[in-house]
Amino acid sequence: MARKVKETPVLRGKEAETFKQITEANKARKVSSSDYKRAQENYKRFSLT
Repeated sequence: MARKVKETPVLRGKEAETFKQITEANKARKVSSSDYKRAQENYKRFSLT
């Protein structure tokens, strides 16, 4: 029998600020073209369709 899914906690205060800083920093990161191409090839190889 399946278990009930817990609600996602709401971030507040310092945790919320830390999360926001991390997500903003990750938006600026660029993936190299070789890594992107490799990921696309792996996706195509393992895709179920």
